Amino acid sequence: MSASQVVRLTPVSSASSPEAVKAGSMKLDWRRAAVVVALLASAAYHGARIYLSVSALASPALHPRAPFQLKTFAPEVASVTQGAGAAGLEAGDLVMRVEGRDLIGHGDLGLALTAAARNGVLRVDVQRPSGVTTLSLPLTPAAPAGADDVLGVVVLEMLLPAFFLGVGFMVVWRRPEDKSAWLLLFMMLTFTNLGGSQATALERLGPEVGAAAAVWVAFFASSWSLAMVCFAIAFPEPLPADSRRPWVKWLVILPLLAVSVISGGTGLTVWNFAWGKWFMTLALEVGRGGLILRYLAMSLFFTILGIKSGTMKNPDAVRRLRILFAGALVAMAPATILATLALVTGRPFGNYAPEWVLVATVVSMMIFPIVLAYVVIVHKAMGVGMAIRQGLQYALAQRAVRFIQMAVAIAVLFELLEIFSDPGKRQVDRVRSLGLGVMFLVFFQRGAFRFQAWIDRRFFREAVDAEHILADLGERVRSITDRRDLLETVSRKIGEALHIPKVAAFVRGESGFMPAFATGYGGDALNLEFGNAGVLTCCISVLERPQTIYLDDKRSWIVREKIPDADAAKLRDLQSEVLIPLRTKTAVEGFLSLGPKSSEAAYSPSDLQLLQSVAHQTALALDNSRLVEQVAGEVAKRERMTREIEIAREVQFTLLPQTPPRIPGLDLGGHCRPAAGIGGDYYDFIPLEGERAVGLAIGDIAGKGIPAALLMAGLQAALRGQALAGSRDLARLMTNINKLVFESSPANRYATFFYGEYRNGAFAYVNAGHNAPVLLRKDGALERLETGGPVIGLMDFAPFTEGSVEIREGDVLLGFTDGISECMNPRDEEWGEDRLLPVLRAGRDLAAKDLVQQIMTEADAFAAGAKQHDDMTLIVMKAAR
Repeated sequence: MSASQVVRLTPVSSASSPEAVKAGSMKLDWRRAAVVVALLASAAYHGARIYLSVSALASPALHPRAPFQLKTFAPEVASVTQGAGAAGLEAGDLVMRVEGRDLIGHGDLGLALTAAARNGVLRVDVQRPSGVTTLSLPLTPAAPAGADDVLGVVVLEMLLPAFFLGVGFMVVWRRPEDKSAWLLLFMMLTFTNLGGSQATALERLGPEVGAAAAVWVAFFASSWSLAMVCFAIAFPEPLPADSRRPWVKWLVILPLLAVSVISGGTGLTVWNFAWGKWFMTLALEVGRGGLILRYLAMSLFFTILGIKSGTMKNPDAVRRLRILFAGALVAMAPATILATLALVTGRPFGNYAPEWVLVATVVSMMIFPIVLAYVVIVHKAMGVGMAIRQGLQYALAQRAVRFIQMAVAIAVLFELLEIFSDPGKRQVDRVRSLGLGVMFLVFFQRGAFRFQAWIDRRFFREAVDAEHILADLGERVRSITDRRDLLETVSRKIGEALHIPKVAAFVRGESGFMPAFATGYGGDALNLEFGNAGVLTCCISVLERPQTIYLDDKRSWIVREKIPDADAAKLRDLQSEVLIPLRTKTAVEGFLSLGPKSSEAAYSPSDLQLLQSVAHQTALALDNSRLVEQVAGEVAKRERMTREIEIAREVQFTLLPQTPPRIPGLDLGGHCRPAAGIGGDYYDFIPLEGERAVGLAIGDIAGKGIPAALLMAGLQAALRGQALAGSRDLARLMTNINKLVFESSPANRYATFFYGEYRNGAFAYVNAGHNAPVLLRKDGALERLETGGPVIGLMDFAPFTEGSVEIREGDVLLGFTDGISECMNPRDEEWGEDRLLPVLRAGRDLAAKDLVQQIMTEADAFAAGAKQHDDMTLIVMKAAR
């Protein structure tokens, strides 16, 4: 979870005052606006380049080649084509006008060429010693575009700029307050413009627009070294020496900035030769010295990173720097070698390597932006070794090996087809080739499997299966009543699944959170306590889900909330990176502290989602264990049976929803009235992920009393643990619940059960032998939800089928147990569904809770005081009109 996703926790804080919030919002809005402006400017520039390139490919006749070339900063002819020479134009001529337009800059020539393209002749006025001469120069259409030209435009003008700009703007949008993010964007802008001025005739845009585009590309194309040095100085934080001598860095930055400004100024020749001449003269003066300065700046980039890696004390900062150093070295070494050869010899670097090497060089450079984005955005960086291992893991472990297998198999198949189609081959040769091919594939397949197994062993790789962990935890915690044993089991399982060597568990006591179990600390963690009066205790008490708490990251909420040093010191002793609240319906029963992973990786959103499900199930088990301890204590003091019944009734009451959740567009209601002190009926409403999502459950446990109540508690824990795991396969969910209930209950215990999930108008359900709920449509039609399977807990394995219906506005869903439909009066007559359904129809316009009460009232009136023989439970879900 990124720092931007963490909600503020403390109710009163100077950092969360209205003035501070307003000031922070203004700063954030200003930065976001700057991002938008930069994005629009980049889009306008690259859009213009793409337009020129695509139009030149699509209509070469409208983009003729210039019949002459001007000197860079003067309207003097430098060279002429054969056709222009035949028309009388000579090198050294001074061009005054083109197509009746004064020639002030290269942009005027670009507009004139576009205007003259349709006539095929360019009229120019030339100043000679004898006077002004008007010449008509023939225009030669550009050569038709080939496949290489199209590919070049797609790659150089579209894909690569989109990649670099996408990385840069994504990072700065997510970290607008981070200087490193803006410098990364600056670097990406320089990469998108390398070679851009040569690839596109920007003067065709005209003097003003063309000059702006030329200045843009010339400035950024020469600023890559400036961007790299500035990034190295600022990331992840300046060196201590920078605060003592801040002027030193300007000795490097200012010369590089001057070179970039001079290069950018040369683009003014598109607008006005006179304006650009001054910058062009400076550029010629700088000459190769500017290029050498850029290469020295690149060396300085790696030097600064190396110094910071060896001197910084923050482990996460050191890991980021080392990853950046390694990634930059791998990405830029090939291009640097080729460019250095070109610099020394004065020849294009394309002459030193075949085309595939050049392509590989460009591809390797794309690693650099990805590495930059990773070290800036990620909350906690991995070590270089772990990053390499995990990269090889995902690159080689499965997909690459399978791809190689397929490629080899296809190659062998094509080779065999060629042999069999050759009429000169003898039959015996064909059979021999077929046998050798089959043997080769068999042995290659075995070798591939061994290679994949070696990769799995050599490179740390283990995917966490949420369903497996939840099921295994459910198996273990179901029979554990001791809190310490429960927390030890959960802590060890989490550590085993996510490779976390240090895990500590705390439970709520009278004075605060007390240590209950710790692993990996050598007993020191058992001396730590978090008192009720502490700020951190208050923060943990309001947590709804697992939270990351990287103490070395200034963006972490634990730093922003200004947790007292004493509590922060305890978290440092624990090396906490994630706090997991163990929350029940009413309070936080405790929390788990997770230390760093063995892989040094940050906790991912999928990790936190898994931990959320585990935490909920653990909290329920903790709550149950706490209640069991209360039962055991009370039984020792008073009459055992009476107190058991009383406590169990209280437990059962707390397990049922006290108030239904508020779901937009739905009205929910439910009620359970046991026939005796303890009932076996159960209903529940489970808020699911999503704005309009809720789970509905109703069940009837066979039997009465404490055994039925305990089975009901186990059923609720199993259901909530499975439902909150996030799976939408309800048939699989019911199969898992059936197995859990079967293994945790005697042979004569079972339950009828109905569970459904409502998501934005769709209602999926499974009916496990329960009275079919009734869906009353707005038009009065009735539907019964019967799809499902047998009762749960009776068989080790039972197949279930998922059904689904659409819930529309005005529909009413009623679920009930047989205690409602089989309510008896003094004459032993059943109330029955024939009397229930008219009550439902008559009260369909009532609120859900009022409709529940109306049905109970009508059933009681029919019973006329007769003793109730079964628990009476019902739920109502209404789709708002």
